[in-house]
Amino acid sequence: MKSTTINEAAESFAEAIRIPTEYNLVRAARLAGSHWFDADTMRSFGSKLGAIRSTPTRILFLSSERDRHGHWHGGKRRYTVRAFDGLSVYSVSEFGEFATSAAARRRLERIVADENNQAGN
Repeated sequence: MKSTTINEAAESFAEAIRIPTEYNLVRAARLAGSHWFDADTMRSFGSKLGAIRSTPTRILFLSSERDRHGHWHGGKRRYTVRAFDGLSVYSVSEFGEFATSAAARRRLERIVADENNQAGN
């Protein structure tokens, strides 16, 4: 397996900020050493990706999870606003905070607008 340099990871993150697509987000996270987007990880949590947006310092995205065993949220699909900052993926909202993708997207768009306004964009 090819070793990733810090430069490659930083360049990939900058590209993902500039063009926030699923491909760029996943590539940047993997180059940073994250396993968040690995197929086994996503399958284990029943994860799916939703909208992806960027701010000057991070990439925000929606994820949804569904526990097929019914341990969290009664087995219903729930939505979370998450971020990748070039180093790690983390939750911005509470895990499974939103019952609908529309509600999660509204929060995501509000966060992105606030952060872009603070940065003067």
